[in-house]
Amino acid sequence: MHSLIYNSWSENWPGNNVVEEVFQVGVKALIRDGEGRFLIVKEKGARYWDLPGGRIERNESVIEAFSRELEEEIGIKEVGVLGLRDAVVSKIKIDVGKEKVGLFLIVYDCRLPKNQVLQGKGLEHQWADRAELSKMLGNKFPEEFLKNL
Repeated sequence: MHSLIYNSWSENWPGNNVVEEVFQVGVKALIRDGEGRFLIVKEKGARYWDLPGGRIERNESVIEAFSRELEEEIGIKEVGVLGLRDAVVSKIKIDVGKEKVGLFLIVYDCRLPKNQVLQGKGLEHQWADRAELSKMLGNKFPEEFLKNL
């Protein structure tokens, strides 16, 4: 998996103190249906919903990770990518070995092929309107990202 080292100025500005934080990098698909609802997924037994996608593995390109994750989660290898929506730092930390690291997410606006059936492995799928999406993804995605959808 790819890691990203992020430098941010500490609150002691202008004291030249830099705080380094390690992040895993992930890719997500923001997919809407014809009614403007958003596709969300959840692993069976998990507490939280998420956008389809996942982390980039070692020696994998962004496109390869995106295709692999979408095939695993919704059974579709290729979606129509409309463009980059945003890149955000998740509100959660994830376990990597014995450490907790940040999660940097690259989010793309996408569309599904017509009449596509969702068939992800072991995941629940749901279409959520904007208000539902903000509630269901609020634990992971920054408020500003959710407000701008």
